[in-house]
Amino acid sequence: MWKKGNKIIAINDKLFEKDEDDRTKVEKVPNGNRLTIRLAEEDDAGEYLCQVTAAETIELVHDVQIRVNPKIESIPESGLVKVTAGEPVELSCKVTQGYPTPEVLWRRKERPMPTGEDFISGLSIYYPTTNRHHSGIYTCSADNGGSEVAVAEIKLTVHHPPEIEQNKLLIQNKDENEVKIICTVHASPAAKVDWFKDGEFLEPKNNVITKRGNRHTLLLPGIVKGDQIGNYECRAKNALGEATASTEVSINAKPAQFTSAADGTDMTKYVLEWIVISTTEVSECNIRFKIDDDSKDWMFITANVKKVEPDTFVGKVTLEHLHPGKRYVVQVASKNADDYNDFSESFTFATKGHPIEENLEEDLLSETNDLISETDYMQEYETDVEPVEGSGFNFAIPYEGSSIEEDIVLPNEADDIFPKKMEIEEDVFLPVAPSEKIDIEEDIVTAIEGSGEDGSGVVPKRPMLAVSTKQSADAVDLNSENTELPKQEKSTSGSRPLTFHSILELSVFCIFILAN
Repeated sequence: MWKKGNKIIAINDKLFEKDEDDRTKVEKVPNGNRLTIRLAEEDDAGEYLCQVTAAETIELVHDVQIRVNPKIESIPESGLVKVTAGEPVELSCKVTQGYPTPEVLWRRKERPMPTGEDFISGLSIYYPTTNRHHSGIYTCSADNGGSEVAVAEIKLTVHHPPEIEQNKLLIQNKDENEVKIICTVHASPAAKVDWFKDGEFLEPKNNVITKRGNRHTLLLPGIVKGDQIGNYECRAKNALGEATASTEVSINAKPAQFTSAADGTDMTKYVLEWIVISTTEVSECNIRFKIDDDSKDWMFITANVKKVEPDTFVGKVTLEHLHPGKRYVVQVASKNADDYNDFSESFTFATKGHPIEENLEEDLLSETNDLISETDYMQEYETDVEPVEGSGFNFAIPYEGSSIEEDIVLPNEADDIFPKKMEIEEDVFLPVAPSEKIDIEEDIVTAIEGSGEDGSGVVPKRPMLAVSTKQSADAVDLNSENTELPKQEKSTSGSRPLTFHSILELSVFCIFILAN
């Protein structure tokens, strides 16, 4: 027996109730039968029960799901939505059928969505504010994986005041004797476009004015003769506002605009580059240049230009035989038909090697900082030299009231006079003899008693230094009784390790003594 819910469909091989549309039938198969429903509909979905009654009841349940193609409608049904620029807008669609539940995607015909996406998912999309770029035809599609996808359309119109594309007019040369001025206007509702020359309205019947979509064109014949030159204006107006754009039409080109860098890379050459905007053909340019001073000694050359756009020409020329490290000024005049326009404003450039003010200031600051650093370094070591207590050396240095009456400047050769190495063992300071002979002649005064380790030390009073370049044995004459350097013996007068600072103080003191 076959059942759907509580409704009996068939018993054994016969239908319980006659099927009016003849879509249902029971077919006998080995060991049972089969229930078939043709042209399935959404209402045919549900649980079907196959029941076998014998010693005990056996049941088999079939869960039948019917895929239903989706249907979708726009809200409103007309599919037309209109708003004014600045107002919010919501676009919606409604799914009327479909199983499983279809997915709804929004797209805009021929372009991406206003926010840049290719599509947006959902039953509706919302924009809190609108402008002309939101206008277009939107589609909402419903897809549940079946053989058909349902689609509905909504046309959104955003009313806005006129806007002239790029806020300027496009000028094109049709040929040598005609010029077209093109005015592209965006407006909703459509704008009325009028043309003016030097403030005077141009009657359409007396001028060649055409329209194609939102592209409005004014044709000017006889431009080379000069009777069409002047200021042309395009005015677009609708119920929400108006917009204007104007341009100057002239036989002569506009002043040249320089595009090359101000600082050259060569000492005697400079590559000059510029562009010229002109509604008529530019045949050549005249360049004049000179050193940036009060003289009027201009140098002149001519150069050809290349047309890169209908109204744009570019020029490039190398100025040669220039002076290194000099600043120059240059001006350019363009030739249309048989006449040159006025020279442009001056452009200043410099050849390689010209000092830049910022660099000069940086160099001066750097030198000043170096000088300050050197002064600080000297001041750090211009200190009183005091002997290390217990080192075996006692020094007496005269300051105020001494016989020294002028500053002492050490020669650069001082490094050559003193040895590069010193041998240190505890408190004993032994100079290594230099390669050149040094003869020292000085007055000897009796040392203060006990100044040395044995009390026989001496202190120089007024040292007199004489340096000899003769190659001979080293000699240091301190007194007639002792001509040998002291042996390396350990000090017995409270010795302590000699620090780097002490070595530095002793070195400065030795330099001071020898310099006198």
